[in-house]
Amino acid sequence: MIRGMHQHWHVAPPQPQADSLAQSLRFHSVVGQVLAQRGVADAPQAEAFVHPTLNQLHDPCALPGLEHAADRMVQALRNGQTIALYGDYDVDGITAVAVLYHTLLAAEPNAKVLRYIPHRIDEGYGLNSAAIEQLANRGAELIVTVDCGVTAHEPAATAERCGVDLIITDHHELPVDGLPAAYAIVHPRLHEVDASIGEPYPFGELCGAGVAYKLAWQIARRWCGSEKVGQAFRKLLVDLLALTALGTVADVVPLRDENRAIVTFGLGRIKHTPY
Repeated sequence: MIRGMHQHWHVAPPQPQADSLAQSLRFHSVVGQVLAQRGVADAPQAEAFVHPTLNQLHDPCALPGLEHAADRMVQALRNGQTIALYGDYDVDGITAVAVLYHTLLAAEPNAKVLRYIPHRIDEGYGLNSAAIEQLANRGAELIVTVDCGVTAHEPAATAERCGVDLIITDHHELPVDGLPAAYAIVHPRLHEVDASIGEPYPFGELCGAGVAYKLAWQIARRWCGSEKVGQAFRKLLVDLLALTALGTVADVVPLRDENRAIVTFGLGRIKHTPY
């Protein structure tokens, strides 16, 4: 420290529940204080925060628009249609594309799946009409965005004009001027602009890869025709947690709720996953 300069630290006052939180976990009282400062209110919340489990992942069907999107993608697989996955160029977007790509090929190894990552400099962020036209010319009959697209009105109109179904999956700020015209829109906070969807999703802070992972989960269910998927899909979904965790950490979303479970188990899978 430079001579003459004084550093002042502000210590937050103890929270009333801090000691009981620490005692419930058999941790030092400082841990209870940290948990209390993070908004953890009781022993069950503290246990879930410190020891997350995969049971904390919410049902994919609670995500607005997800069932409709999964049904269309499975239909495309069964009918041999060409599916294009359009992602952002950052870690979140790339891992989200990879999650869906591996899921589709696990369902149907001969699936026709195109991948498109826009050029950071030449195209910039988001869905663009030129890319839509290019994918349509390459035979795409269904385009699925990940980590982008929720404000893409003009590209959505281009997809309709090209005769291509468009599914948008995103987690970014919702538009105030209405949603794009798409076959389906999957977004964890969609209830903020569409009250007709019913109950809001329990956790609105998923990243793009997190949304894609939930969609992959539901695709696996639909393909298997059961809420419980087969052994191969179970292993796939566990392995894909590694990619989902990378997207979650890189996109700096809050490590709470199911994000915490995704990262806890996903980081542990990185050295084991074949992807």
